[in-house]
Amino acid sequence: METENLFCEIDKTSQYTITVPSSLISKLDDHLQILKFLHHPENKRQTWIINAIRKKLSLANNLNIAKGKHLNLKLEELLANELEGRLAEILKLHPNYTKKQWILEAIEEKLESEKELVQNKLTEIREGIKK
Repeated sequence: METENLFCEIDKTSQYTITVPSSLISKLDDHLQILKFLHHPENKRQTWIINAIRKKLSLANNLNIAKGKHLNLKLEELLANELEGRLAEILKLHPNYTKKQWILEAIEEKLESEKELVQNKLTEIREGIKK
């Protein structure tokens, strides 16, 4: 009898698999490490994401979604060919990978690396002002 209830509970869950940029996972993991350091109870990725979904669902008017912006990129022929070659290599291992995913990851990675540079420069400026 208890075994039947256990299976019923398991059947009541839904599983979703989504592909996200590695930079988002990295940001999330960094955030969770900080929360863990601060002794916050939401130190597991699964729990944190479930709470994020619950919060968004609880918003009164969550039918409005952020509209995407369009980017028009003009790549030099050499760069475009290099990008196509890299994607061809990736597609051999990951057939569902797209050029859009690759470009978005490139943008996020550059933003993240420049964020660290900017933070370091701001720290230097603050220290210079304090002296």
